[in-house]
Amino acid sequence: MKNEIPRLRKVTVRFNESEYASMKSKSSNARITPSQLIRQSIGTSQVQARLSEEEKDYVRQLSGMANNLNQLTKAMNSDHDYEKVKFSLLELRLKFESLLDKINK
Repeated sequence: MKNEIPRLRKVTVRFNESEYASMKSKSSNARITPSQLIRQSIGTSQVQARLSEEEKDYVRQLSGMANNLNQLTKAMNSDHDYEKVKFSLLELRLKFESLLDKINK
């Protein structure tokens, strides 16, 4: 194993009891060391990136639009003011399409 690239970096990781037991069990079942388990996991895992601030803003805007749509639905069922609701729905649709354009860029 003289051709193996030396491992010069060390990382310290803290586990709670449940995580540690799971890691130890998996490494034991696979008959490998915990370090080998972690190295193999890095190579095969897929990491889900956190939302960017811009993406979080899109989610907030969509949530607000969904809330507005619910309010419009309630107003239409109770007030029967269809013209007012129709105008508001068209306005909401334009905002939604504008947001979709931003997201798709």
